[in-house]
Amino acid sequence: MPEVSGTILVVDDEESVRKLVARALQGRDLLFAGTAEEAREKYPRADVVLLDLKLGDASGMDLLEEWSAEEPRKPVIIMTAMASISSAVEAMKKGARDYLQKPFPSLDELRLAVDRAVAERRLELENIRLRELLVEQDRFEEMIGASPAMRRIYEMVDRVAATNATILITGESGTGKELVARAIHRRSDRRKKPFVEINCAAIPHELLESELFGHERGAFTGAVRRKQGLLERANGGTVFLDEIGEMPLDLQAKLLRVMDSRGFLRVGGTDLITVNLRFIAATNRNLETAVARKRFREDLFYRLAVITIDLPPLRKRKGDIPLLLAEFLPGVEIEPEALELLKRYPWPGNIRELKNIAERIKILDRTTVGPDDLPQAIRGESREKAGLGDAGYAEEKDLPARLREFEKGILEEALARERGSRARAARRLGITRQSLQYKLEKYGLLEERKESDRKD
Repeated sequence: MPEVSGTILVVDDEESVRKLVARALQGRDLLFAGTAEEAREKYPRADVVLLDLKLGDASGMDLLEEWSAEEPRKPVIIMTAMASISSAVEAMKKGARDYLQKPFPSLDELRLAVDRAVAERRLELENIRLRELLVEQDRFEEMIGASPAMRRIYEMVDRVAATNATILITGESGTGKELVARAIHRRSDRRKKPFVEINCAAIPHELLESELFGHERGAFTGAVRRKQGLLERANGGTVFLDEIGEMPLDLQAKLLRVMDSRGFLRVGGTDLITVNLRFIAATNRNLETAVARKRFREDLFYRLAVITIDLPPLRKRKGDIPLLLAEFLPGVEIEPEALELLKRYPWPGNIRELKNIAERIKILDRTTVGPDDLPQAIRGESREKAGLGDAGYAEEKDLPARLREFEKGILEEALARERGSRARAARRLGITRQSLQYKLEKYGLLEERKESDRKD
């Protein structure tokens, strides 16, 4: 058997035995210990251990038991002059990989036993490394997926992160555009600087300019003090402009000037503020169509789309659904029939909708998920009722209504499980009580509960 690379720890209190083993295993990486204390110190550096059962200051059997509990898969070969069937059986029960009698009947037998153990250890460590690599390949930063489409996204992120290029991330709602933006920032030279997200759809248009650029005291009614804008706070880092397609046209022109000149004025200000920023934008709209309809500036579009990353919808990467569920529902078993239904479903809300399904399952405290635990639209009891057309997914106009219905169902389940306690329901859902109150009002659940109380 060819010599195999690996570190071998020889533990024996007799110097003559240590010298004999050193000659027999010449050319291999060897460590020696004459006491239990020395053996414990050197053990972590070894791949394989040759251990004498009778040490001057301790029992080799005790060391074997200790090491087997600490690292059961590291090979330990017992050697002893007191060979007996009973000691061999006991040593093997406590985790010994092999058993050699002293004096060694043959040094070739010693070499063969050690090289075999080292080879097994190397193979085992390589398998562990490959398993870890496979886990890593299933995820990239906060993104999860091993499909070819997602691997292309990972490769693109890796290539563009080190540059300062402006990037436009496109894709349907719920596909993970913010995760891509954060991954680019974390892998860039700006990772130690701020990452500032600005949701252009969430901030009222009349306030967006002030949020972006800041304002001086007295710039408008209510501006009682100077305010630093988000662009200024992000200086040196990355600005993520989410839902860029919702930005008003007049503000688009001002943003373009900032991108070109790297400077701007606060609202009501006269001092030029210079910034060093990387811009990443995202949209679920077709900006080229918006440009054609004069709803988005053509010059800003080309300035943003230096590099475009288009995220695939979940229905085009259904092989990633088991990986996503394993992340969202650790320890929960998905029955094959339920998994098949989940894979057939078109996922109009993409990963966000899948995560909502996972939250529903958590609320129901399921450890095993079967078809009956899934919403009716996913069970596919009636594809027509679910609004599914020939293309395999609902018409765009039906999606908001379906998503509202799903969220309303989650709220009702949370309240039912918490016996109507809004505080506990909010904690279970991971939202504030104020947010829960808003959603209950939004879906008319407050009125429904009052009506139910009156009937009771």
